[in-house]
Amino acid sequence: MKNKHRIKPKGTLLAALDVGSTKVACFIGRIVDDQGSFEIIGVGNKPSRGIKNGTTKSHSTLAKDGLKVAVVQMTSSNQSSEN
Repeated sequence: MKNKHRIKPKGTLLAALDVGSTKVACFIGRIVDDQGSFEIIGVGNKPSRGIKNGTTKSHSTLAKDGLKVAVVQMTSSNQSSEN
């Protein structure tokens, strides 16, 4: 049986989106070695706008909001750490 979980090449970006009824959170990481270890390079969260009473109303709104805020917060934290 083949291993379905192949290790991604070093430098590959990863993203995880956690969609909840109160907030959307996104984590962005990068593979750092040949064993598949990774580092978190960005984290962001924002109140949910696409869920009402536990039912998803707009998948695209949730995904866009979560990814956008993670990238903005990641960029802001990287710029402030460089100064």
